[in-house]
Amino acid sequence: MNNLSIKFEDGKENGTYKRIDENHNLDIFIGYNNNKPTMILIEYGEILNIESSKYIEVNVHKRVDSKIVISFSLLDKSMYQLFLRLCNDIIESSRGMDESISIKFVINRWNSWRRMFKKSIQGLLGEMEIKGLLGELIFLKEYMIPNYGEKKAIESWMGPSKAHKDFEIDEIWYEVKSLASGSLTVKISSVEQLDSIYEGKLILVVLDKSTNSIENYISINKYVDELENYIDDFDLRLQLRYKLNEIGYYPDTIYDNYIYKHINTKMYLVEGNFPKINKNNLPEGIVKVSYDIELSFIEKYSIWEGRNEITTV
Repeated sequence: MNNLSIKFEDGKENGTYKRIDENHNLDIFIGYNNNKPTMILIEYGEILNIESSKYIEVNVHKRVDSKIVISFSLLDKSMYQLFLRLCNDIIESSRGMDESISIKFVINRWNSWRRMFKKSIQGLLGEMEIKGLLGELIFLKEYMIPNYGEKKAIESWMGPSKAHKDFEIDEIWYEVKSLASGSLTVKISSVEQLDSIYEGKLILVVLDKSTNSIENYISINKYVDELENYIDDFDLRLQLRYKLNEIGYYPDTIYDNYIYKHINTKMYLVEGNFPKINKNNLPEGIVKVSYDIELSFIEKYSIWEGRNEITTV
C-alpha cells in the first residue's frame, strides 16, 4: 500500500486526481479534494442510498453524461492507514469486474467497511493487550491457517468475541498465552480457559521485547500487514479486520514502539492429569478463579514446538 500512498501524495499540491492504473477496467481515481485524501469511482449505474461515517465522507451524484460519481474522502487523518486499506480493498476486489455492476458492488463493499469506521476509538491497547493479540495472530498465521485453511482458521478465532477459548474448531480448542523467555509460570485468567469436555491445547508463544528495530523484529502493525498480505481472499481479509476492530485494534504509529522477537511457540495437550481447575470441582460460593501453572511441570504434556513451521498435530 506504499504505492497507493505515493499516488495520493502526487496530487496533493495541485489538487489533481490520477487513475489508479491503466490495467484496471473501472475508472477509479485517487488524489486530494479540499486537502482531504479522496478516492473516486466514475461508472454507469444507478444512484443508491449510501451513508457516510464518522471518519469517511461519501458523496454520490450523476454527471451530465449520466455516469455516476462516488467519492470517498478521509475526514480524520489519524485513520489514514485504515483509509488506505479501504481504498486498496475496493481497488483490488473490483479488478476484472463488469462495469455494469461496479456501482452496486462498491456501495456494498463500503457498507461492509462502514461498520468498522462507525465505531469511535476508545483508546489504544495496553502493552499486555498488544502482546496477547500478537501471540494469537502468530498462532493464527503459523499454525491455524496452514493446518485448517484460511476460512476455517479465521472463523475459529474466538478471541475478539471474548469467548472462553481463543480458537474453537472441529470440537478442538486452543488457548493462546504470550510470555517472555525465562518465564517460570503461565497465568490462567479464568477456570473456563482450560476447562472443557473436549480435548484442547494450550499454546505458549514466547515473545521477548526489544528496543532495537532488528531485521526480524515484530510489531503489531507490521504483523497485521504481513498477515493480510498472507491471506488471499479479500472477504476473509475484511472478516479479519472486523475481528481486530472488535478487539480495539486500529493501526497507530504508537504501536511501532512495541517491538518483539518471536522466540518460539510450544503446544501442550490438555487432557487427563494436566494441572487445571475444573469448574465442577469449585467449592460452593466460589465463582471466579485465576491461577498460575508451573511450566517445568507440564513439559511432559508438550506435543509440538517450532517457529515458522507448518506442522499438523
